[in-house]
Amino acid sequence: MNSNNKIKWIFLGTGGGRFVVFKGIRRSAGYLIEKNGKYIHIDPGPCALSALLWKKINFSKITSIFLTHKDLDHSASLNVIVEAITEGGGKKRGKVFLPEDCLEPEPILLSYLRKSIEKIHILKPEEIIKINDIEFYISPYHPHRDVKCMGFKIPEYSLSFITDTSFDKKILEFYKGMENFIIHMVLFEPREGIDHLSFKQMQEVIEFLNPKNVIITHFGMKVIRAKPKELASELSKNTGVNVTSAYDGMEVEFEKILE
Repeated sequence: MNSNNKIKWIFLGTGGGRFVVFKGIRRSAGYLIEKNGKYIHIDPGPCALSALLWKKINFSKITSIFLTHKDLDHSASLNVIVEAITEGGGKKRGKVFLPEDCLEPEPILLSYLRKSIEKIHILKPEEIIKINDIEFYISPYHPHRDVKCMGFKIPEYSLSFITDTSFDKKILEFYKGMENFIIHMVLFEPREGIDHLSFKQMQEVIEFLNPKNVIITHFGMKVIRAKPKELASELSKNTGVNVTSAYDGMEVEFEKILE
């Protein structure tokens, strides 16, 4: 397969929720999307720098950073990675894509670094943008506390990425029609006032989306204790869909849908 016709998704970390992240049970480092040797870093969380060094990623090959929202487990290393990409601000490099509340009223991207970045793009719900020659269809805002939070789908690779959200069929409707899904499953069971999907809801989510393949990730403590691999196996059995649990460092390739 021509490398131009595939992308690679690298799970730098699969931890979600405070205790998993800050106890170091699993990394919270985000993801890389690689195409033709260039990388987009999705959600550089607290462990992003160490994860990139672990995977021996050349910082000069990271062309863009994409934030789904500003929570610490998704953005804590944003400034560190910008420093690394721009070699301490010495080289004007990289593009940053992020929701508007990442810049004001409480900015998470330090002002002195902004002049070192080639472009800052404020994400808008349901827009279509191109990064590294890949078209991203941005979702509507997810219900996630009071922060602006968005996932995306990449139709040319039949891939949807559902980041943090509560169970909401109006949001899920946006992602339907893709064969492959990467879904954040922080909780084991729903919790009042906590805007995350849970294992107990995931069968309904999968049946609604009707995909071929699902990768669950971004696990909280109760999910870790219940063993994500076993939970994925149970979901596969109950839905007839190929469900896999991600692990730190996992790499998956997606092929372009050729017309």
